[in-house]
Amino acid sequence: MLVLLIVGYFQMLMYGFVILCLPLIICYLWRAQGSQVDLSEQTIPKVLRKLTVTKFNPERFRNDENTCSICYVEYQMEDDVTPLSCNPHHYFHTKCIEEWIKRGHNSCPLCRLPIRDLNNLSVASDEEAI
Repeated sequence: MLVLLIVGYFQMLMYGFVILCLPLIICYLWRAQGSQVDLSEQTIPKVLRKLTVTKFNPERFRNDENTCSICYVEYQMEDDVTPLSCNPHHYFHTKCIEEWIKRGHNSCPLCRLPIRDLNNLSVASDEEAI
């Protein structure tokens, strides 16, 4: 009987430990994931300046999607589009990708690779200031 009582208390302590630690673990993982993607307000203009803008040409982009993956609107002739460095087939309306970045995202909406390496971005901007 004493053994069952000890096992019961041990089991109760384990459940209590899990219930108390689970929110902390979830919060830690949520913050760790968010810090990898989010941009600071100082970094957003630097990322926007590094984007390349080109006119949409169906001949040039004929094997790719004809719809922006952010707004789901078909590209029209001479729309401004921005291809990302992760993949030349990942391009979006310039206004759409700029809005995406202004919301704090530094990842391609399709493959989630970083749009810009923030470490190299800060070094380059420091050199420009000199």
